[in-house]
Amino acid sequence: MNLKKITAFLIATVMLSMAVSCQDNYDAPELEVPKAEMIPNTTILQLKKDFQEFQSSTGNATYTVPSKVNADNGIEEPCIIRGFVVSSDATGNIYQSLVIQDETAAIQFSISRASLWSLYPIGQEIVVNVTGMVVGVYGNLIQIGDYYENGGEPQVGRMLYAKFMNQSQLNGLPNDNFKYVSFDAEWPSDRPYIIATSIAEVNELTGNDDAVTRMQSQLVRFQNVHWQDAGKTTYAEYEESSRRYILDSSNNSLMAYNSGYSTFYNDVLPEGTGSVEGILSYYGFDGTSDPWQLLLRSTQDVSFGDVPGTKRNPYGVADVIALDDCGLDAWAEGYIVGAFDFGGNPVFGVSDDLIDDNVLIAAEASCKDVSECVCVQLPAGSMLRQYANLLDNPGVIGKKLTVNGSFAPYYKMHGILVANGSKSEFSIEGVDLGAGEGNGSADDPYTVEYVIGHYKEAEADVWMTGYIVGFMDGQAGAVFGLPEGGADYNGANVLVASDPSCKDVAKCVYMKCNRNAVGLKLNPDNLGKKMKAQGGFLTQDNMAGFNASSVIIE
Repeated sequence: MNLKKITAFLIATVMLSMAVSCQDNYDAPELEVPKAEMIPNTTILQLKKDFQEFQSSTGNATYTVPSKVNADNGIEEPCIIRGFVVSSDATGNIYQSLVIQDETAAIQFSISRASLWSLYPIGQEIVVNVTGMVVGVYGNLIQIGDYYENGGEPQVGRMLYAKFMNQSQLNGLPNDNFKYVSFDAEWPSDRPYIIATSIAEVNELTGNDDAVTRMQSQLVRFQNVHWQDAGKTTYAEYEESSRRYILDSSNNSLMAYNSGYSTFYNDVLPEGTGSVEGILSYYGFDGTSDPWQLLLRSTQDVSFGDVPGTKRNPYGVADVIALDDCGLDAWAEGYIVGAFDFGGNPVFGVSDDLIDDNVLIAAEASCKDVSECVCVQLPAGSMLRQYANLLDNPGVIGKKLTVNGSFAPYYKMHGILVANGSKSEFSIEGVDLGAGEGNGSADDPYTVEYVIGHYKEAEADVWMTGYIVGFMDGQAGAVFGLPEGGADYNGANVLVASDPSCKDVAKCVYMKCNRNAVGLKLNPDNLGKKMKAQGGFLTQDNMAGFNASSVIIE
């Protein structure tokens, strides 16, 4: 009996081993890539406009999307859109909604389902048959959902998830590659990638009807901004929706609407300057002065420190090429290796036939391959042309050029188009561009005189230096000296001049600062001291201003 058991055990062991061995010979199943069968026949922007035209002609608040008539054969077809997912509810700051975006616009779906991010991650392309779905507005934000009545008034509300699931198809695998396009640039259509509109100044946002329709719900990135009350306030109060504000270099503000149920509500707003990304929402009725809102997807949308494309951390030539003439306004750097000649040919080195309106820059000073170069525009009559063109400045060959401009074609290749070519827009390695005005770096900060002459250019993420000579009183105006008991002054500003004995407000810069660390109300010993500050230019009551994110008292 024991022998039989042992024999059976050995046979079973051999059979199991053979089964495992055979299993090893099978290839792992290939990853199934979803492919949508529905074919889009309209754009998100057109769907929005169809709703607005219906609303304007009928006065109805909601629009049940009808089928479309095929112009070629006259047959009615479902109305189908497509787009990439740009929202995420993973942190709880966005609730029961899904935003998709194509190359024309973006739109929010209101869906009765949590954790949509796990089903539709960022970068997932979705094709949606919107026929029979309801388009309406909530606070003038256009969205898609289902019909309901509120006090007898028709509204757009959340649709059942089953309805969205049954009328949508995934197309391909999630692709979260981004391409940043400046606010007024035309969107490229060679997909797939997610487009994020890059906005340099908050006041680029407008109340123009067409712009509102296009920009609502888009993924956007605001550059060179900082948080109001950074380092002192959390993103939100517990279980309360809270308003927090980002400020640009001109002190224009945009509200970020944060949930007290989000996973990051108790994180402190970070200090410094950088970029803030998110979904550009909208909540406003007729007459609302500031309807734009920003919805963060997570704190990863807040990038402070070494943000690419800033003056402190410019893009390299390879980055500019990879961004593929997307229209982004940013800083870049590379070595001057040549220029185009009058025959339209790229020349590496110096020649008498070169045109003075361009230079070629590359990642290496020894580069001789035009496909690895970017062509930089040198505007006529500009300082950039004066100092960088190779006809007049053969000595700059091989020098590093750092320049701010728009990434767009120039001389039929990847290029950087420079707005004015002023001193604030470029620097050349080892080249002195002026008489002691500084270049805005930490090692060579701008002088007070330079800020006064250029503050309307709204530079950000730069340094300036000078002496603290007084402050601006809310009632008395400029005060040179320390605040007395009756001063209308909370310490949040100082006057900075190049001469510590200055008593002329026209020769001063109004500097916004941290009242606790810098302001004269709590820090009287700072009067007369030299300081160096990092921040951005601004206009304050028609005088030169500087919004300091950090200050070093020397």
